[in-house]
Amino acid sequence: MKIENKKLYYIFYIISIILLFRFTRIDDIHKSMAAFYYVHQDIWLLLAAMGIVGLANWFSALRPLPLKLTFLPRYIWAVAAGLCAFCLVGHWLVLCGYDASRDEQMANFDSYIFASGHLVAPLSELWRDNSDVLNTNFLYPSVHRGAWVSAYLPINAAIRALFRLFAFPELANPLITALGAIALWACVRQLWPKDKEAPWVALLLYCLSGQILCLGMTAYAMPAHLTFDLIWLWLYLQKRWWSDTLALVVAFFTVGLHQPIMHPLFAAPFLCLLVFQRQWPRVAFYFIGYAVIGLFWLKWPAYISTLVQSGGVAPPPGADYISRLVETVSRNGLMAIPYMLLNMARLIAWNHLLLLPLVWIGVSLCWRQRLVQALAGGIILTFMVMMIIMPYQGHAFGYRYFNGLLGNFILLAVYGWKMIVPQEPKWRSLMVYTSAGIAIVMIPMQLFFSHHFYSTFSQESKRIASMDADYFIYTGAIDLPLFGWDVVLNRPDLSNRPVRLIGDLMSDNFVKALCSTHPSVMMLPIEALRPIEGLFSQRRAQLMQPNNVHFANILYEAGCQVK
Repeated sequence: MKIENKKLYYIFYIISIILLFRFTRIDDIHKSMAAFYYVHQDIWLLLAAMGIVGLANWFSALRPLPLKLTFLPRYIWAVAAGLCAFCLVGHWLVLCGYDASRDEQMANFDSYIFASGHLVAPLSELWRDNSDVLNTNFLYPSVHRGAWVSAYLPINAAIRALFRLFAFPELANPLITALGAIALWACVRQLWPKDKEAPWVALLLYCLSGQILCLGMTAYAMPAHLTFDLIWLWLYLQKRWWSDTLALVVAFFTVGLHQPIMHPLFAAPFLCLLVFQRQWPRVAFYFIGYAVIGLFWLKWPAYISTLVQSGGVAPPPGADYISRLVETVSRNGLMAIPYMLLNMARLIAWNHLLLLPLVWIGVSLCWRQRLVQALAGGIILTFMVMMIIMPYQGHAFGYRYFNGLLGNFILLAVYGWKMIVPQEPKWRSLMVYTSAGIAIVMIPMQLFFSHHFYSTFSQESKRIASMDADYFIYTGAIDLPLFGWDVVLNRPDLSNRPVRLIGDLMSDNFVKALCSTHPSVMMLPIEALRPIEGLFSQRRAQLMQPNNVHFANILYEAGCQVK
């Protein structure tokens, strides 16, 4: 059967734009980071994508390249080294060495704690009933807080803690991203041992993914999800007792990276495949292993909550996964479908432009193969579950909740490549021209958008860090720009100066206790918020002026030295 390629890949970009203009509330961007990303980044990337794919198709017809792509095993080390260097340099030059999201901040926050040899960081008496002023968003909830640590599972932060002790934490995700390329190459070699072109295609789709590259520059757990899942898959494909044992070891660390649900959604279809194949010893082995892993990590929040609470007070709702799940699902409302549409647009805009068309071909023509069903099943299962429990992803490069499944996408794309290239060799030229367009146009655009976003928050954080004061107080939180509170970030031991506080959450008794030692205090000048206002097209900083003046008088009367 001949496969027509001229219009196949356009559908993913044209339909995404039409649907999103129809179903997305883009007029409400000040309340939705997802819509902000679409309006200010993704729409331009999608338009550039259509131009690149169109030109690549034209060039491949006009000047076809008579070559067969080959990849020698020794090349993988150069690819891995290049990825590591690119992501490490990008962390400083593109992302300004800054953690913009609470996910990134909490990973480094916890790594400080773990590197000191503790599971939680203790708080002094002053903060125990007033810890919210320090910004406890994404930390374990507490009635009477004796210590603090993030509410995420610990493995991602533990990895960074190890790098903090023996190297530097910024190296962790670049190395993990490089290891992911090696793991992908190993999976491709396992599936197609005699094919020298398949590794080339897979690594091209991996290395030209803006989502993979930019997440590799951050402290997110997502690069580790992708790499660990690929390592797990390679071990699973070995079909040996030792590899299954190691796969469960990898699963233990992967489930504990940051949220427990991600890896099980990836692994479940492969375990179902064992049931269909009636490999009962392996089914029993994996079932028992995952039961133990699940019980361990489900107990983890309850144990850490007892360390966070002070005075034997019972943990409040939100400390366990059941109450968190109920709360999260109840917030979604009717916006789940628009959010997921925006997420899919971001997935398209931040990955290789031929990825989804090749996936479509692979799934369509190879669906009867059990492994294809398992690879696609993880994607479908994750999409359905995330649409129900967490359709809104907040900060992101691409769709980060799919990041652990990008290996699935790429392997399915290789299936598609092997089906279409023998019938239409022009796809080799199309791949080369499209990849060149991505490297020349798309990747620089993605890096520019990322730098613009991160540098805006980084500049404000540096302004605060340069203040000569004991405390910095952020007031007027209701009127602040989107995610303004994220710059209120402190070290676990509160050794940073100034200590950053949220003024809106400060009680009268706390103000008296804080000012009793006559510390120096500074408020945020209105002009400091102008760059963030410009980023989000907002004009609300002037509303802070009355708050600042009023609150400064209260602090002065309580004994603080207000600068």
